[in-house]
Amino acid sequence: MLVSRINYSYADKYLVTASVRRDGSSRFGANKKYGVFPSASVAWKISSEEFFQKMDIARTINLFKIRVGYGRVGNQNIPAYVYNGSLSNRPDPG
Repeated sequence: MLVSRINYSYADKYLVTASVRRDGSSRFGANKKYGVFPSASVAWKISSEEFFQKMDIARTINLFKIRVGYGRVGNQNIPAYVYNGSLSNRPDPG
């Protein structure tokens, strides 16, 4: 498994995160043993803004952040050797 992640913060208000994971499984076929799973998110720390600091609620809430993200996921919970074709010893009905 290979994992990489980058975090960036501008003025401790605007945050960006990007990551990528490359993972493999013996349960997949020979041509599809590995998958790449990227993700990204952006966030805004509203509690770091001046207008929020002036609000009464700032005494109660010390971190208020909105974040939106997207990512690809993978799943290896498949039966073993599904990628192989099945053979049958039945006679041809034709």
